Amino acid sequence: MKKIETDVVIVGSGAAGATLAKELSGSGKKILVLEKGGKRGRYRQSKKLRNYFFNSDFSLSELTEKKILGREVSIVYWIGIGGTTIVSSANFVRSLEANLRSFGIDIGKESAEIEQELHVAPYPKSRLGSGALKLYEAASSMGLTWEFMPRAIDFEKCHFCGECTLKCFSNLKWTAVSYLDKAKNNGVSFLAHAGVEEILSSNGKVVGVRGKSDYEEFEVFADIVVLAAGAIETSVILKNSGIDGAGDKMFCDPYYVMYDSSNNARYCKEPRAIINKDFIHNQGFMLANSNITRHENVYRRLPKSLKPNAVPAMLGIMVKIKDDSTGKVYRNGRVHKVLTSADTAKIKSSLSVTKGILCAAGIDPKHIKIRFFPGVHPGGTAAIGEVVDENLQTEITHCYVSDASVLPEAPGLPPLLTIMALAKRLGKRLSAL
Repeated sequence: MKKIETDVVIVGSGAAGATLAKELSGSGKKILVLEKGGKRGRYRQSKKLRNYFFNSDFSLSELTEKKILGREVSIVYWIGIGGTTIVSSANFVRSLEANLRSFGIDIGKESAEIEQELHVAPYPKSRLGSGALKLYEAASSMGLTWEFMPRAIDFEKCHFCGECTLKCFSNLKWTAVSYLDKAKNNGVSFLAHAGVEEILSSNGKVVGVRGKSDYEEFEVFADIVVLAAGAIETSVILKNSGIDGAGDKMFCDPYYVMYDSSNNARYCKEPRAIINKDFIHNQGFMLANSNITRHENVYRRLPKSLKPNAVPAMLGIMVKIKDDSTGKVYRNGRVHKVLTSADTAKIKSSLSVTKGILCAAGIDPKHIKIRFFPGVHPGGTAAIGEVVDENLQTEITHCYVSDASVLPEAPGLPPLLTIMALAKRLGKRLSAL
């Protein structure tokens, strides 16, 4: 068994892990980042559901409450260097700030620092695609407020191809790899293909981690351990380490897209550019523009020439639900999450609003269809006040969690900025230890 000694070990190289590594790289501590995946990365699905609900198309008349209630949600997440930032749209929206303040946690300063450092800026109105502009004008005519999505992208050089969730071929989108590279340049050590299985502790205090790489088992001995492996992987590690409550109260931000299925109009794939938060606090859902391609075109990529993708796309609105924290992650990594009656009520409430916008945009109701997708933002499995304290520390001294696991409830909004702000706050604290 390979044995390594360091001061701090960070498990995971996604948004939180890379932020922590960069923050701690100037502290004088010896730091090691362990990543289960590799450079290419891969999707993992919690459960390959055999029903037809997800990724299937429904008309409004077909989508009954009976069909939604109790539906099990499949969870999709990414494992690899840079974590889910590789396949995200780099949307930096502030969320859960009031909720976190109730726990004595103020991330306002950290959020502002990240926004400034990454040059987060609202999507330029002048670059709205024809589809997004149509939705913008339709919703505005109904008195709804669209905001331009704040994103960490170099808009001056962006091709506005809409393929952010595949790969930015021009490397203009921020990913955690840039933070990781800065950390490595400042002396932080890094090991890929190194999956951690459990925390090592003695007399209630952390002493390191144990895991397996592609070739051998390893133990890393450290004074401080931070788990930043994502809500599912972190839960499994905590359960293997005897932490009660880990893996419970999972949310996943389930979402659907309501779109025009007719052959009358086609649009180029457009980036997420506008967001509506009018309903997030009182009805539990948000809206954003979204083009949806036919199934055969879903995984089509850009050509090497980096020209905008001209694959026809259907005009739609993405609706993300602020779901109940009722999911569970088991020790073997299996996940169980169903849509509750409260989740179903939020979906029903959002349907009329979304339909109204599409109809105001001139779309015939008989051509409106809905496609549900798996949950893509799992979190809450090591929530603040449940598994970790206000400093993100577990019951094991100097064992911390810093990823979406610690979020006390579903944000219902892009969680990236909140996760990174919490990690930055933790990094400041650990630098002083």
